[in-house]
Amino acid sequence: SMFGKHNRFDHNHLEGKRNKGVTMAVRLNTEASQENYHRIDHNYFGSRPVLGSNGGETLRVGTSHYSLTNSYTVIENNYFDRCDGEVEIISIKSGSNRVSGNLFYESRGTLTLRHGNDNLIENNIFLGNGVDHTGGIRVINKRQTIRNNYLQGLMGYRFGGGLVVMNGVPNSSINRYHQVDGAVIENNSLINVEHIQFAAGSDAERSAKPVNSSFSNNLVFNKKGRDAFTLY
Repeated sequence: SMFGKHNRFDHNHLEGKRNKGVTMAVRLNTEASQENYHRIDHNYFGSRPVLGSNGGETLRVGTSHYSLTNSYTVIENNYFDRCDGEVEIISIKSGSNRVSGNLFYESRGTLTLRHGNDNLIENNIFLGNGVDHTGGIRVINKRQTIRNNYLQGLMGYRFGGGLVVMNGVPNSSINRYHQVDGAVIENNSLINVEHIQFAAGSDAERSAKPVNSSFSNNLVFNKKGRDAFTLY
């Protein structure tokens, strides 16, 4: 956990073989820890087995209760190597964070914008190499920008897919699923990504479809010639 402001966590090597909870968390649960401008960069997060339950994220920024608070955390130039703890490799639960220049290698899960608004996801590389359940980016909430990312060989499905834009809950409580509004998904390359899913999770509760959002100037290629898109 990190408290206060302007902390930097860099050039560390973290193995997760014995870790049964979140490997690293920016807790963001006090006034002093909000709008913290932390930097998490040039670290190795490695080899994390499947936990089998919620709470096995490799990195979490924020909590649902304080998710409408901005964190301004930068997660940059890290290597996530086979981080399989749960469906969320990185769980963003706050606003105005930047995730840039990271490599996700054969990791069974997604970078998930679970709570919070105005986050930027750019210039990341996701290499699934055809490994089962490898995923990319899952989008929830308002004004998220996903641009210039390279995603390749991702086999994950549904919430663990290569690119997933969720349905929300109308008038959602803070800990459920807020509607996607104003998402910009542009200039990304999705190569042999098996599942690109829009309005995912649609059911009687999650009935609020994405609005005011764009998917533009992206390169989508699949060597099997299959249609990777699913519209729920």
